[in-house]
Parts: sequence; structure tokens; C-alpha cells
Amino acid sequence: MRGLPQERDQVQRAASDYKEAMELYQSIVPYPGSSAGIARVQTSLDSVNTRLQELDAGQAMAVPH
Repeated sequence: MRGLPQERDQVQRAASDYKEAMELYQSIVPYPGSSAGIARVQTSLDSVNTRLQELDAGQAMAVPH
């Protein structure tokens, strides 16, 4: 998907899904494994947010002034 026109949409959907997963994990914090799940989801969410920033920077450079 990287570099294709659909990438931004897919990355935004992934970010939305990770945010939802984070909320679900946070709602079950007392249960075993929930903290590890939160850490994994946060790492993934950080990655997709970084990619969104890269895509935004690339669009800003591609737009003529």
C-alpha cells in the first residue's frame, strides 16, 4: 500500500481502529494482559501517526505555491 493513492485512507482507518482498541483495553485494565495490550496498541498507534505525519509532509511539499 505504501506510496499508493489509497495509503492515506488505509492509515487513517488503522489509526481509528487502534484508538478504539486502546479504549477497549483501557476499559479492562484490571484483567491480565490488558497492560501489555495497551503497550502494543500504543506502539502501533504511534507508528501510524508517524506515517500520517510523513504523508502530510509529502503532500505539503507536492503542492505548488
